[in-house]
Amino acid sequence: MEEDGIKHARAGFTFKNLNVSGTGAELQLQSTVASLLMAPFRFRDAFNLGHMPEKQILRNFNGTVKDGEMLIVLGKPGSGCTTFLKSISGEIRGLNVHKDSVIHYNGIPQHIYKKSFVETSPIIAKPMCTFPISLLDRRLTSPRPHERHRPENTKVGNDFVRGVSGGERKRVSIAEMAVSGSPICCWDNSTRGLDAATALEFIQALRIASNVGGITQAVAIYQASQAIYDIFDKAIVLYEGRQIYFGCANSAKDFFTSMGYYCPARQTTGDFLTSITNPSERQTREGFE
Repeated sequence: MEEDGIKHARAGFTFKNLNVSGTGAELQLQSTVASLLMAPFRFRDAFNLGHMPEKQILRNFNGTVKDGEMLIVLGKPGSGCTTFLKSISGEIRGLNVHKDSVIHYNGIPQHIYKKSFVETSPIIAKPMCTFPISLLDRRLTSPRPHERHRPENTKVGNDFVRGVSGGERKRVSIAEMAVSGSPICCWDNSTRGLDAATALEFIQALRIASNVGGITQAVAIYQASQAIYDIFDKAIVLYEGRQIYFGCANSAKDFFTSMGYYCPARQTTGDFLTSITNPSERQTREGFE
């Protein structure tokens, strides 16, 4: 690609004193055309007259991920994994990032980077986010050397529009993310619904993209196999909105076992780290009670 004059941007990210909160509303609705008609019935919510307590989601996160590195994000549901990925990618709608929080991409503040480098802004992959009427095999937005492309008129579909199967739809979402050209990609549980072998192939593909193209990957994943975990360079473990570990992935297990936590012989490192955040699952070593 470089010989053909195709340049690919590279970027890492740094976060410091990252504090994120959100409203305590039990229900938040996306604004649509009908919102104007429903406003009289939601007068208190529309003008924020009701008591909506703020909930702290992320507390004092710090870390650096260099370009070409892969970060695995671990934590039980509700610990803040999705909010962390949204904050890194800049999709903070409905969230309140505290003013002392710092997020940089290669030293460039997030608000400047998102405004001046729109074509290379970090993006987050959301399951099944493809438009239902989009074509399954359409022309790529970025050039590919020595490659011909033949479009097909196959709709992706959804629950209401007839199209491909759910598994193929998920793969389309992954493919759209992969060819976007962004130097920083955040994957929010994108392996959900994939079998173990396919999930491993997917993570291996991300590893190749990082090694060859210098793409920085942040992946939130549940029940990662040992083969998947070993692919990552760094790991971050979240517990009730707090960062209890950030560093080399191959040092995380020793970090917690040295503190007195017990890892069964057949338990994978990913499951062990996640179990640390669950009081009913974590175990202590003898003598460390």
